[in-house]
Amino acid sequence: MIRRITKTLARRASMLALTLSFFACGGDAKTDEATSGAPRPRPKPQAVVPSPPRSGGSAGASQSVRPEANANRRVAQPMLWEVSGPSGTSYLFGTIHMGIGPSDLPDSVREKITETTTFISEVDMTDPQLGPGMLKEAMLPAGRSLEKDLGPDLWAKATAATGGAMPSDRLAQFDPWFVLVTITSRFFEKAQQMDPVLHDQAKREGDRLAYLETWQEQVRYLEESLDLQVLKDALGDLDAQKRIAEGMQRSYLTGDAAELERFVFDAEDMKLHPKSYEVLFYKRNERWLPVLERHLKEGKAFVAVGAGHLVGERGLVAELAKKGLTVTRYQPRSP
Repeated sequence: MIRRITKTLARRASMLALTLSFFACGGDAKTDEATSGAPRPRPKPQAVVPSPPRSGGSAGASQSVRPEANANRRVAQPMLWEVSGPSGTSYLFGTIHMGIGPSDLPDSVREKITETTTFISEVDMTDPQLGPGMLKEAMLPAGRSLEKDLGPDLWAKATAATGGAMPSDRLAQFDPWFVLVTITSRFFEKAQQMDPVLHDQAKREGDRLAYLETWQEQVRYLEESLDLQVLKDALGDLDAQKRIAEGMQRSYLTGDAAELERFVFDAEDMKLHPKSYEVLFYKRNERWLPVLERHLKEGKAFVAVGAGHLVGERGLVAELAKKGLTVTRYQPRSP
């Protein structure tokens, strides 16, 4: 029973790579910018955040503790769906936020961005405030220590599992979700994150840019889903996290949407942790739907969100089809 619970908790941590574009920043942030005791702002929910002018580059991630990527691999079939409409074809693209990079994608994904005029993603990953702001949000209140919260045995496991990503005294200042994200990131292969790269292409090509939520909101989803108990339980079976992360990457590379759905929406896990799925997937999908429906009906939109949002009975593909849109899986051209 204990092993089954830790396996489902490992699944919950690993599936963040398919639902939160913010996820990849957690394990890579520089702690010298973090400060404790700062109040945590809670912005009002926003459907689409207008894209302000900016000159910064992509928010790339350092993956020094991750396994090296296989340079010969390629995504066989992208998680890409066509949305047909009278005003032009739009596209839904499911990203994976870690482990597989833009160089692994077929050319068809970049070509579809070029064909469209609006680019919609979860959050603005090029926001210069994302890194330092996230670190402030991830700090524990003054006087609290994660080392004390975990106890000596689990703390030793936690520091070992992070692979020396930061000094242990700094690590002790962070929320459980930050530490769990840092650990989970090590099970994904080294790769440049695809979300900001695709965003930058759209920006260079003059596309209209829109965002479905803020990074502050994504922090809240992590806080609600990954608490101290989740970290404690996950530390009990780190091998399960590794296996699940590998399986998710495999199904993404092969383009097997059904297998990816089984990894993310595990029936046993959904019974044990229904709130996590509501917070991370279903409620967010519901908030996004009216915005996406409007853009997709206007035509020539490219939507890039975590692949976990597209699959399943309550995924965006199914929900948009219920609203009368024609959504079909993109079929790559034969070589």
